[in-house]
Amino acid sequence: MLKENYTIELLNLKGFNVIRTAGKVITICLPVKPHICPQCKNETKKIHDYRLQKVKHLPVAHTSYTILIKKRRYKCPYCNKRFYEKNSLLSKYKSISTDLRKSVLYYASKLFNTKQIADICNLSYSTVVRIIDSIIIPKPIVFPDVISIDEFKGNTGGYKFQCVLTDPIKKKIIEVLPNKNSEDIYGHLTNNDIKNRLKVKYVIMDMSNQFRSIMTNCFPNAKVIADKFHVLRLANWAMEHIRKQEQKRFTDTRRRYFKKSRFILLKRRHHLKRNEKIQLSHMLSVSALLKKAYILKELFYMVMDSKNEKQFYKRIYKWLFLVEIYGIDRFLTMAKTVRQWLHPIRKTILTDYTNGYIGLSTLSRTLFIRSIF
Repeated sequence: MLKENYTIELLNLKGFNVIRTAGKVITICLPVKPHICPQCKNETKKIHDYRLQKVKHLPVAHTSYTILIKKRRYKCPYCNKRFYEKNSLLSKYKSISTDLRKSVLYYASKLFNTKQIADICNLSYSTVVRIIDSIIIPKPIVFPDVISIDEFKGNTGGYKFQCVLTDPIKKKIIEVLPNKNSEDIYGHLTNNDIKNRLKVKYVIMDMSNQFRSIMTNCFPNAKVIADKFHVLRLANWAMEHIRKQEQKRFTDTRRRYFKKSRFILLKRRHHLKRNEKIQLSHMLSVSALLKKAYILKELFYMVMDSKNEKQFYKRIYKWLFLVEIYGIDRFLTMAKTVRQWLHPIRKTILTDYTNGYIGLSTLSRTLFIRSIF
Protein backbone atom coordinates (compact mmCIF):
# COMPACT_ATOMS: atom_id res chain seq x y z
CA MET A 1 0.00 0.00 0.00
CA LEU A 2 2.85 2.35 0.91
CA LYS A 3 4.60 1.61 -2.38
CA GLU A 4 1.42 2.36 -4.31
CA ASN A 5 1.02 5.69 -2.52
CA TYR A 6 4.58 6.70 -3.41
CA THR A 7 3.97 5.73 -7.02
CA ILE A 8 0.83 7.88 -7.16
CA GLU A 9 2.60 10.88 -5.58
CA LEU A 10 5.77 10.69 -7.67
CA LEU A 11 3.97 10.31 -10.98
CA ASN A 12 1.17 12.76 -10.11
CA LEU A 13 -1.55 10.13 -10.54
CA LYS A 14 -3.91 11.37 -7.84
CA GLY A 15 -7.39 9.91 -8.19
CA PHE A 16 -6.14 6.70 -9.83
CA ASN A 17 -5.73 3.25 -8.30
CA VAL A 18 -2.53 1.30 -9.00
CA ILE A 19 -3.44 -2.22 -10.13
CA ARG A 20 0.12 -3.52 -10.53
CA THR A 21 3.67 -2.46 -11.27
CA ALA A 22 6.18 -4.42 -13.34
CA GLY A 23 9.52 -2.67 -13.71
CA LYS A 24 8.89 0.62 -15.52
CA VAL A 25 5.33 -0.31 -16.49
CA ILE A 26 2.53 0.75 -14.17
CA THR A 27 -1.08 -0.30 -14.67
CA ILE A 28 -3.73 2.02 -13.26
CA CYS A 29 -7.47 2.55 -13.34
CA LEU A 30 -10.06 4.98 -12.02
CA PRO A 31 -12.58 3.97 -9.34
CA VAL A 32 -16.11 3.25 -10.53
CA LYS A 33 -18.39 6.25 -10.11
CA PRO A 34 -21.62 7.56 -11.66
CA HIS A 35 -21.26 9.25 -15.05
CA ILE A 36 -23.66 11.41 -17.01
CA CYS A 37 -24.59 10.09 -20.44
CA PRO A 38 -23.46 12.66 -23.05
CA GLN A 39 -26.49 11.85 -25.20
CA CYS A 40 -29.53 11.68 -22.90
CA LYS A 41 -27.95 13.28 -19.78
CA ASN A 42 -29.08 10.45 -17.49
CA GLU A 43 -26.78 9.06 -14.80
CA THR A 44 -25.32 5.56 -15.07
CA LYS A 45 -22.78 3.26 -13.36
CA LYS A 46 -23.29 0.34 -15.73
CA ILE A 47 -19.97 -0.89 -17.17
CA HIS A 48 -19.83 -2.02 -20.80
CA ASP A 49 -16.18 -3.09 -21.23
CA TYR A 50 -12.51 -2.26 -20.58
CA ARG A 51 -9.54 -1.41 -22.80
CA LEU A 52 -5.86 -1.04 -21.94
CA GLN A 53 -4.17 2.04 -23.39
CA LYS A 54 -0.46 2.73 -23.33
CA VAL A 55 0.36 6.28 -22.20
CA LYS A 56 3.69 8.07 -22.37
CA HIS A 57 4.19 9.91 -19.06
CA LEU A 58 6.63 12.27 -17.33
CA PRO A 59 10.16 11.00 -16.64
CA VAL A 60 11.07 10.81 -12.95
CA ALA A 61 14.76 11.14 -11.95
CA HIS A 62 15.74 10.81 -15.65
CA THR A 63 13.81 7.54 -15.88
CA SER A 64 10.81 7.18 -18.19
CA TYR A 65 7.78 5.18 -17.13
CA THR A 66 5.03 3.70 -19.25
CA ILE A 67 1.52 3.93 -17.92
CA LEU A 68 -1.10 1.37 -18.88
CA ILE A 69 -4.48 2.85 -18.11
CA LYS A 70 -7.39 0.44 -17.88
CA LYS A 71 -9.98 2.60 -19.58
CA ARG A 72 -13.56 1.83 -18.76
CA ARG A 73 -16.56 2.26 -21.04
CA TYR A 74 -19.96 2.86 -19.53
CA LYS A 75 -23.29 1.95 -21.06
CA CYS A 76 -26.37 4.07 -20.64
CA PRO A 77 -29.41 1.84 -19.88
CA TYR A 78 -31.77 4.51 -21.20
CA CYS A 79 -30.40 5.15 -24.69
CA ASN A 80 -27.73 2.40 -25.04
CA LYS A 81 -24.99 4.98 -25.63
CA ARG A 82 -21.44 3.71 -24.91
CA PHE A 83 -18.88 6.24 -23.73
CA TYR A 84 -15.50 6.35 -22.02
CA GLU A 85 -15.08 7.63 -18.49
CA LYS A 86 -13.48 11.02 -18.01
CA ASN A 87 -9.91 11.11 -16.78
CA SER A 88 -7.37 13.86 -16.12
CA LEU A 89 -4.34 11.89 -17.28
CA LEU A 90 -4.70 12.48 -21.01
CA SER A 91 -6.91 14.22 -23.54
CA LYS A 92 -9.20 12.52 -26.01
CA TYR A 93 -7.40 10.78 -28.91
CA LYS A 94 -3.98 11.35 -27.25
CA SER A 95 -1.37 8.83 -26.13
CA ILE A 96 0.89 11.36 -24.37
CA SER A 97 -0.18 12.47 -20.91
CA THR A 98 -1.31 16.03 -20.26
CA ASP A 99 1.52 16.53 -17.75
CA LEU A 100 4.12 15.50 -20.31
CA ARG A 101 2.65 17.86 -22.92
CA LYS A 102 2.74 20.69 -20.36
CA SER A 103 6.37 19.86 -19.63
CA VAL A 104 7.26 20.15 -23.32
CA LEU A 105 5.58 23.56 -23.57
CA TYR A 106 7.26 24.72 -20.36
CA TYR A 107 10.74 23.95 -21.69
CA ALA A 108 9.81 25.59 -25.01
CA SER A 109 8.80 28.76 -23.14
CA LYS A 110 12.24 28.75 -21.46
CA LEU A 111 13.85 28.75 -24.95
CA PHE A 112 15.18 25.18 -24.87
CA ASN A 113 15.70 23.93 -28.44
CA THR A 114 13.66 21.04 -29.81
CA LYS A 115 16.46 18.48 -29.49
CA GLN A 116 17.05 19.38 -25.83
CA ILE A 117 13.33 19.07 -25.06
CA ALA A 118 13.17 15.71 -26.83
CA ASP A 119 16.10 14.41 -24.73
CA ILE A 120 14.72 15.71 -21.43
CA CYS A 121 11.20 14.38 -22.00
CA ASN A 122 12.30 11.17 -23.76
CA LEU A 123 10.23 11.94 -26.85
CA SER A 124 11.05 11.92 -30.53
CA TYR A 125 12.00 15.15 -32.27
CA SER A 126 8.87 15.08 -34.46
CA THR A 127 6.59 14.52 -31.44
CA VAL A 128 8.00 17.60 -29.71
CA VAL A 129 7.48 19.63 -32.89
CA ARG A 130 3.85 18.47 -33.15
CA ILE A 131 3.14 19.39 -29.52
CA ILE A 132 4.63 22.88 -29.96
CA ASP A 133 2.77 23.36 -33.25
CA SER A 134 -0.50 22.46 -31.53
CA ILE A 135 -0.43 25.73 -29.57
CA ILE A 136 -3.32 27.91 -30.66
CA ILE A 137 -2.07 31.38 -31.56
CA PRO A 138 -4.56 34.07 -30.42
CA LYS A 139 -6.37 35.87 -33.20
CA PRO A 140 -5.06 39.37 -33.94
CA ILE A 141 -6.79 42.18 -32.09
CA VAL A 142 -9.20 44.29 -34.12
CA PHE A 143 -8.56 47.77 -32.78
CA PRO A 144 -11.36 50.35 -32.56
CA ASP A 145 -10.88 54.00 -33.57
CA VAL A 146 -10.26 55.01 -29.95
CA ILE A 147 -8.28 52.93 -27.45
CA SER A 148 -6.96 53.60 -23.96
CA ILE A 149 -4.08 52.09 -22.01
CA ASP A 150 -3.30 52.15 -18.31
CA GLU A 151 -1.42 50.12 -15.75
CA PHE A 152 -2.86 48.46 -12.67
CA LYS A 153 -1.41 46.61 -9.73
CA GLY A 154 -1.71 42.85 -10.12
CA ASN A 155 -0.05 39.64 -9.03
CA THR A 156 0.22 37.46 -12.13
CA GLY A 157 3.37 36.00 -13.64
CA GLY A 158 5.60 37.44 -10.93
CA TYR A 159 5.06 41.01 -12.12
CA LYS A 160 3.86 43.79 -9.83
CA PHE A 161 2.03 45.74 -12.55
CA GLN A 162 0.03 44.72 -15.59
CA CYS A 163 -1.40 46.81 -18.44
CA VAL A 164 -4.90 46.87 -19.84
CA LEU A 165 -6.09 48.00 -23.27
CA THR A 166 -9.73 49.07 -23.48
CA ASP A 167 -12.30 50.49 -25.84
CA PRO A 168 -13.50 53.59 -23.90
CA ILE A 169 -16.43 54.17 -26.25
CA LYS A 170 -18.03 50.72 -25.99
CA LYS A 171 -16.59 50.23 -22.49
CA LYS A 172 -14.95 46.90 -23.30
CA ILE A 173 -11.59 45.40 -22.36
CA ILE A 174 -9.58 44.65 -25.49
CA GLU A 175 -6.69 42.84 -23.83
CA VAL A 176 -4.78 42.52 -20.56
CA LEU A 177 -0.99 42.47 -20.96
CA PRO A 178 1.05 40.51 -18.38
CA ASN A 179 3.50 43.33 -17.55
CA LYS A 180 4.41 46.94 -18.32
CA ASN A 181 7.78 46.19 -19.90
CA SER A 182 8.21 48.43 -22.97
CA GLU A 183 9.66 45.70 -25.21
CA ASP A 184 6.90 43.24 -24.31
CA ILE A 185 4.11 45.75 -24.93
CA TYR A 186 5.65 46.87 -28.22
CA GLY A 187 6.22 43.30 -29.39
CA HIS A 188 2.67 42.29 -28.50
CA LEU A 189 1.03 45.24 -30.27
CA THR A 190 3.18 45.07 -33.39
CA ASN A 191 2.18 41.42 -33.88
CA ASN A 192 -1.04 42.88 -35.26
CA ASP A 193 -1.31 43.86 -38.89
CA ILE A 194 -0.11 47.41 -39.65
CA LYS A 195 -3.33 48.15 -41.59
CA ASN A 196 -5.30 47.38 -38.44
CA ARG A 197 -3.06 49.64 -36.33
CA LEU A 198 -3.25 52.50 -38.83
CA LYS A 199 -7.02 52.69 -38.27
CA VAL A 200 -6.60 53.86 -34.65
CA LYS A 201 -7.28 57.61 -34.43
CA TYR A 202 -6.84 58.31 -30.71
CA VAL A 203 -4.93 56.72 -27.83
CA ILE A 204 -5.83 57.80 -24.29
CA MET A 205 -3.24 57.38 -21.54
CA ASP A 206 -1.90 58.79 -18.32
CA MET A 207 1.01 61.22 -18.62
CA SER A 208 3.58 58.47 -19.05
CA ASN A 209 6.46 59.08 -21.46
CA GLN A 210 6.89 55.30 -21.66
CA PHE A 211 3.34 54.74 -22.94
CA ARG A 212 3.58 57.78 -25.21
CA SER A 213 6.70 56.47 -26.92
CA ILE A 214 5.30 52.95 -27.35
CA MET A 215 1.86 53.95 -28.59
CA THR A 216 3.06 56.57 -31.09
CA ASN A 217 5.34 53.94 -32.64
CA CYS A 218 2.69 51.21 -32.66
CA PHE A 219 -0.13 53.45 -33.93
CA PRO A 220 1.46 55.97 -36.34
CA ASN A 221 -1.82 57.74 -37.24
CA ALA A 222 -3.14 58.01 -33.68
CA LYS A 223 -3.26 61.26 -31.72
CA VAL A 224 -2.33 60.99 -28.04
CA ILE A 225 -4.90 62.18 -25.50
CA ALA A 226 -3.86 62.83 -21.91
CA ASP A 227 -6.49 61.41 -19.59
CA LYS A 228 -8.30 64.24 -17.82
CA PHE A 229 -8.19 62.59 -14.40
CA HIS A 230 -4.40 62.24 -14.53
CA VAL A 231 -3.98 65.83 -15.74
CA LEU A 232 -6.09 67.26 -12.90
CA ARG A 233 -4.31 65.03 -10.44
CA LEU A 234 -1.12 67.02 -11.07
CA ALA A 235 -2.78 70.13 -9.63
CA ASN A 236 -4.11 68.20 -6.63
CA TRP A 237 -0.70 66.71 -5.91
CA ALA A 238 0.96 70.12 -6.12
CA MET A 239 -1.70 71.57 -3.80
CA GLU A 240 -1.22 68.75 -1.31
CA HIS A 241 2.55 69.16 -1.36
CA ILE A 242 2.24 72.85 -0.44
CA ARG A 243 -0.32 72.08 2.26
CA LYS A 244 1.96 69.50 3.88
CA GLN A 245 4.95 71.81 3.56
CA GLU A 246 3.15 74.76 5.17
CA GLN A 247 1.49 72.88 8.02
CA LYS A 248 4.88 71.77 9.32
CA ARG A 249 5.27 75.34 10.60
CA PHE A 250 1.97 75.23 12.52
CA THR A 251 1.24 74.18 16.08
CA ASP A 252 0.03 70.61 16.61
CA THR A 253 -3.58 71.73 16.96
CA ARG A 254 -3.57 73.76 13.76
CA ARG A 255 -1.62 71.09 11.88
CA ARG A 256 -4.21 68.45 12.77
CA TYR A 257 -6.98 70.85 11.72
CA PHE A 258 -5.39 71.40 8.30
CA LYS A 259 -4.87 67.68 7.83
CA LYS A 260 -8.52 66.88 8.62
CA SER A 261 -9.74 69.74 6.41
CA ARG A 262 -7.50 68.99 3.42
CA PHE A 263 -10.42 68.03 1.18
CA ILE A 264 -11.77 71.57 1.42
CA LEU A 265 -8.60 72.68 -0.37
CA LEU A 266 -9.01 69.97 -3.02
CA LYS A 267 -12.69 70.55 -3.77
CA ARG A 268 -13.74 73.04 -6.44
CA ARG A 269 -14.73 76.35 -4.88
CA HIS A 270 -18.18 76.36 -6.50
CA HIS A 271 -18.86 72.93 -4.95
CA LEU A 272 -18.21 74.12 -1.40
CA LYS A 273 -21.03 74.68 1.05
CA ARG A 274 -21.33 77.99 2.89
CA ASN A 275 -19.62 76.77 6.08
CA GLU A 276 -16.86 75.16 3.99
CA LYS A 277 -16.21 78.47 2.23
CA ILE A 278 -15.77 80.11 5.63
CA GLN A 279 -13.31 77.36 6.60
CA LEU A 280 -11.47 77.81 3.32
CA SER A 281 -11.17 81.56 3.85
CA HIS A 282 -9.73 80.96 7.32
CA MET A 283 -7.22 78.37 6.06
CA LEU A 284 -5.97 80.56 3.21
CA SER A 285 -5.58 83.60 5.48
CA VAL A 286 -3.01 81.70 7.55
CA SER A 287 -0.53 81.15 4.69
CA ALA A 288 0.13 83.38 1.67
CA LEU A 289 1.88 80.50 -0.11
CA LEU A 290 -1.11 78.22 0.43
CA LYS A 291 -3.40 80.94 -0.97
CA LYS A 292 -1.30 81.26 -4.13
CA ALA A 293 -1.25 77.48 -4.55
CA TYR A 294 -5.03 77.35 -4.19
CA ILE A 295 -5.46 80.07 -6.85
CA LEU A 296 -3.25 78.12 -9.26
CA LYS A 297 -5.15 74.90 -8.55
CA GLU A 298 -8.53 76.54 -9.21
CA LEU A 299 -7.31 78.28 -12.36
CA PHE A 300 -5.97 75.00 -13.72
CA TYR A 301 -9.36 73.39 -13.18
CA MET A 302 -10.83 76.29 -15.16
CA VAL A 303 -8.36 75.53 -17.94
CA MET A 304 -9.67 71.96 -18.08
CA ASP A 305 -13.25 73.28 -18.16
CA SER A 306 -12.56 75.10 -21.45
CA LYS A 307 -15.24 74.68 -24.10
CA ASN A 308 -13.10 75.18 -27.19
CA GLU A 309 -9.52 75.42 -28.40
CA LYS A 310 -9.33 79.23 -28.34
CA GLN A 311 -10.55 79.39 -24.74
CA PHE A 312 -8.16 76.61 -23.75
CA TYR A 313 -5.07 78.38 -25.11
CA LYS A 314 -6.10 81.70 -23.58
CA ARG A 315 -6.53 80.14 -20.13
CA ILE A 316 -3.51 77.84 -20.21
CA TYR A 317 -1.09 80.62 -21.18
CA LYS A 318 -2.53 82.84 -18.46
CA TRP A 319 -2.04 80.00 -15.97
CA LEU A 320 1.55 79.35 -17.12
CA PHE A 321 2.34 83.06 -16.82
CA LEU A 322 0.94 83.20 -13.28
CA VAL A 323 2.97 80.11 -12.30
CA GLU A 324 6.14 81.94 -13.37
CA ILE A 325 5.09 85.03 -11.39
CA TYR A 326 4.35 83.09 -8.20
CA GLY A 327 7.49 80.95 -8.53
CA ILE A 328 6.23 78.00 -6.45
CA ASP A 329 8.62 75.09 -7.08
CA ARG A 330 6.00 72.36 -7.18
CA PHE A 331 3.84 74.26 -9.66
CA LEU A 332 6.89 75.18 -11.77
CA THR A 333 7.60 71.44 -12.08
CA MET A 334 3.96 70.84 -12.98
CA ALA A 335 4.09 73.63 -15.60
CA LYS A 336 7.08 71.91 -17.23
CA THR A 337 5.07 68.69 -17.53
CA VAL A 338 2.05 70.59 -18.87
CA ARG A 339 4.19 72.19 -21.60
CA GLN A 340 5.53 68.78 -22.63
CA TRP A 341 1.98 67.40 -22.81
CA LEU A 342 0.25 70.54 -24.09
CA HIS A 343 -1.14 69.04 -27.30
CA PRO A 344 -2.39 65.78 -25.68
CA ILE A 345 -4.07 67.93 -22.99
CA ARG A 346 -5.63 70.09 -25.72
CA LYS A 347 -7.02 66.93 -27.33
CA THR A 348 -8.69 66.12 -24.00
CA ILE A 349 -10.65 69.36 -24.24
CA LEU A 350 -11.55 68.91 -27.91
CA THR A 351 -12.61 65.25 -27.80
CA ASP A 352 -13.80 64.75 -24.21
CA TYR A 353 -12.47 61.15 -24.29
CA THR A 354 -11.17 59.65 -21.03
CA ASN A 355 -9.95 56.27 -19.82
CA GLY A 356 -12.20 56.46 -16.78
CA TYR A 357 -13.64 53.05 -17.68
CA ILE A 358 -10.34 51.38 -16.73
CA GLY A 359 -10.82 52.17 -13.10
CA LEU A 360 -11.29 55.73 -11.95
CA SER A 361 -12.35 54.53 -8.53
CA THR A 362 -9.06 52.64 -8.07
CA LEU A 363 -7.06 55.71 -9.02
CA SER A 364 -9.12 57.87 -6.68
CA ARG A 365 -8.36 55.52 -3.80
CA THR A 366 -4.65 55.70 -4.67
CA LEU A 367 -4.78 59.51 -4.59
CA PHE A 368 -6.61 59.41 -1.27
CA ILE A 369 -4.00 57.13 0.32
CA ARG A 370 -1.10 59.21 -0.97
CA SER A 371 -2.63 62.41 0.41
CA ILE A 372 -2.49 61.04 3.99
CA PHE A 373 0.72 60.95 6.00
